[in-house]
Parts: sequence; structure tokens; C-alpha cells
Amino acid sequence: MTQLKKIRIVSLNITIQPHTPDMYVDLLRKAFKLKKPVRLRGSDYGMIGSLKYNPESETVTGDIYKFLSIDLTKPWFNSKKLQKAEDEDLEELNIPDNLKPNLETFGYIFYPQGHHLFVETYSGGNTIGPQQLKRLFDILLSSPEILATYGHVDVTIEPTAESLDQILKIPSLSRLTIRVTRPNPDDLDDLEEEVFSRMDEEHVSKEERVLTGIRGQSIEPSEATIKLARVAASNGYVKGHGQGVDNNPIEISTVKHPYIAEAVYDADVQLGSSVFYQEAESMWSSIKRRMRRNR
Repeated sequence: MTQLKKIRIVSLNITIQPHTPDMYVDLLRKAFKLKKPVRLRGSDYGMIGSLKYNPESETVTGDIYKFLSIDLTKPWFNSKKLQKAEDEDLEELNIPDNLKPNLETFGYIFYPQGHHLFVETYSGGNTIGPQQLKRLFDILLSSPEILATYGHVDVTIEPTAESLDQILKIPSLSRLTIRVTRPNPDDLDDLEEEVFSRMDEEHVSKEERVLTGIRGQSIEPSEATIKLARVAASNGYVKGHGQGVDNNPIEISTVKHPYIAEAVYDADVQLGSSVFYQEAESMWSSIKRRMRRNR
């Protein structure tokens, strides 16, 4: 009987200034060596569980761990008696601090040359959200040990290409917000280089443009603004407010529309890890094509 399984994958764009592929590898190694659990939500915690550099493919692979961290100082519940557990119920309870329940494992692959990280968000019934992954790396990469070497590290969830198009196609676009985090120099074309050269001169790492439309008229972004928005979609965010054809309010943000790939495979004939790496490579090729079209 065919054993079908499903995986989902999301991508994070990680940027440092200045940069080289080797520096990105070292960045992840330093984050891994912290062995730092990060609270994701409620009692859910996450950390980088393993890391391996693969010289032939020039990639970094490993696993993200998600688990529960229980506060042992809080009262326990006796489900048989339907009441708070008494001291006698807990006499044989002995859980070392280093043991955590409900472990879930998610594979990742990082391309240092393009500073994009691809992570499973659904695998074997286990789930971890894109925002949880962003929080994990935001906190890890803002640790004092990382800041001392690399300064501020930007982490952006790669959005769908359609999300920006949806923003620009809002029938009555009244407000357009573009927040740009300076990309790497090798990601720029002439127009973008002009903009970010100015940011360098002003010692600015981020810039936010807010376009507010004239009352009763829809914003019509110029080609330069659209191009900047396409850069910001992967290096910051773009948000649009307006009204639809039915005059109902519309708000669309690239942050809320992550680029997610999904694959279904036969576990009897395919390894889940192989399917993950194939899908991640396909996603990375798609992102690179999109970047070239924006130039």
C-alpha cells in the first residue's frame, strides 16, 4: 500500500554587511555553537540542533529542533483524581533539566552564496510556522556573540511573487509602505546601486518610504518605486492599504504571504530528506529567476 507523505518548505533571506559566502557559513556555525533554546510561542522552544558544511555542494545542512520546555515549579494536574497533584503523587517524578519532551525535527539547507535558508515547516505531522522560524533566527542572530562579529543581521521571510503584484493591483491604493533593508552589493543593479549608495553616504541601513495618495485618487507608483518595492519584498517588506471594487478596505503585506512550497511523495520509494533537498533547490532556482527579472 502506497505510503504518501507531505512536506512544506519556507525560505528565509539572511543578510549581513559586508559579506562573503565564508562569512555566512561562519555566521551559522556561531549561531549553532550557542546551543541556545529560543522561546517560539507559549511553552514551545526551538534551536539549531545540528549543522554540517558540505564542500562539494557549498551548502550548510542540518536540523531545527522544536520542543516543550516545562516549568517544573508550577503545579501538576492529576487526571485520575481531577485535581491538583499532591506531593505524594510527585514523589517518583524526576525529570533532569536537560531533557525536554515533544521533540519535533525539521530539516534545513542554507546556500551561503545566496544567503537563503530553506526549512521544512511541515514534516511527518510536525509543524513550525514561518514566523516562529523568523523569531528563532532573529533572536539567535542578535545574540551579543553574533553582534560583536557581524553587527545587525537582517532576516526576511521570502514572500510569494504574487503578494507584491496583489498590492500593486489594489483598485484604489491609498497608502503604500516600502521598507528597504540594504541588500548585498552583488544583488543590485544600476538603479538600486544609486539608491543604496546614497544610504551608505547617510549611514543608513534601513529606509522606509510611505506613499499617501491624494484623496479620491489611487496611487500610481513609478517604475523606480515598483523596482524598489520588488527589492524590498525580499529585503524588508511592502504593505498596501486601499479599497476594492466593492469599496471594502484592503490591507496586503508581503510579510503575511510567505513563499511556501509543498510536495507529496511515496515514502516507500523516496527518502523524505531527498525530496526536501530537491524541492528546496527548485525554490532557490525560482527565487534566483525572480531576482534576475527584477534587475
